[in-house]
This record gives sequence, C-alpha cells and structure tokens, in this order.
Amino acid sequence: QGPGAVSASLAEGGEVRIVDLSLNGAVLESSTRLVPGASVRLELTANGVVFRANASVVHSAVVRVGPDAVEYRGGIAFVRPLPLSIPLEHHELSHGAFTGRELEAFRREL
Repeated sequence: QGPGAVSASLAEGGEVRIVDLSLNGAVLESSTRLVPGASVRLELTANGVVFRANASVVHSAVVRVGPDAVEYRGGIAFVRPLPLSIPLEHHELSHGAFTGRELEAFRREL
C-alpha cells in the first residue's frame, strides 16, 4: 500500500473492501456475510494507525456469486460517528495524512 492507503477488516474476521466511507458509516464489500441488524467492529488502517469502530449492519445484498465464494455488499452505521473525516478517492486519503490533533481525538474515543 502506498502513503495514505486505507485498508479495512472486520474484527470478527474477514477482509473488506471499502466502497464508501463517511463519519457516520460505510459501504463495504466482503466475502464475509453481512447480516442486517448484526453488530460488527470495523478496523481501518491508515498511515500505520489502526482505527476501530463499532457498527451495526443496516443493509446487505449479494453482489457476486463465484464457484468458490459469494461476495456481499453492505451498509453499516457506526454506533458513534467517527471524530474525523476519512474521505476516499480510489482507496486513498484525499489529503494524505491525518493531523496529530485528529489522531489524538480518535484515540481518546476508543
């Protein structure tokens, strides 16, 4: 991953691809089934810093069926809004880095 790249996974296990991300939630794609109403813990890694956010799955649908896997797309709502914005453009942070103050505010929220 290059500078500013953001990766994500579910704490429960399973890699996810971020389709969209905001302060209040995200749209994810994953081979892990996303069940509406289920609680999940999303782990985001950006610039070497891991962010964790509790969320609830709001909606989910099958987007691809392959010979060995099913791919889901689901929307999640964070239990508490993220204290900073992580705008994505092609999986990279628009501004390349978080400020120290933003990172400290997020760590206090954990």
